[in-house]
Amino acid sequence: MGIANKQFSLKCEFCGLKKITTKTGMKIHSKCCIKNPNRVNGSSFGKTYSEEILNKSFRNNPNQGGLRKGSGRGKKGWYKGFYCRSTWELAWLVYQLDHGENIKSCKEYFEYYYKGKKHKYYPDFIWNNNYVEIKGWRYPNTKEKLEQFPSDKKLLLIEGKKEIKKFDEYAFNKYGKNYHIKLYEN
Repeated sequence: MGIANKQFSLKCEFCGLKKITTKTGMKIHSKCCIKNPNRVNGSSFGKTYSEEILNKSFRNNPNQGGLRKGSGRGKKGWYKGFYCRSTWELAWLVYQLDHGENIKSCKEYFEYYYKGKKHKYYPDFIWNNNYVEIKGWRYPNTKEKLEQFPSDKKLLLIEGKKEIKKFDEYAFNKYGKNYHIKLYEN
């Protein structure tokens, strides 16, 4: 564990806070600012940031996105050999597996262009020869991913609380509140 130099301070490019003394601390703080764009000087009030400023974090980290353990906004974990990046993915997966459906993790990626750069997009699952994407949050590049998905393939988009409600209620009724804690293997 490193010792912070009290004379050294970093400034957050999102909220302007200058009291952070380690790069790790800045990384953690910046993630909070990205998730809570109304923060100013560490508070949850004040100005909102433009899409351009919020997207800066995506441009600065070429390893962001893609199929990586730990990626995504939700509560993550392993369930019966599947890695879920959110409780919504888990709820959908639990429902399908409990009803005898044949599901596979999607290891295949599709290329798309966003702001002139090529990116990789990994759908969440493969079910009945269809690619499945479960979205609770629309990132700025979501529209391009969906529009540029190959026309000869079928993508099923499950997006928002209304569409996931059936699956979430099933998992909640069968496994109880905070079912993700009971079901995730790690």
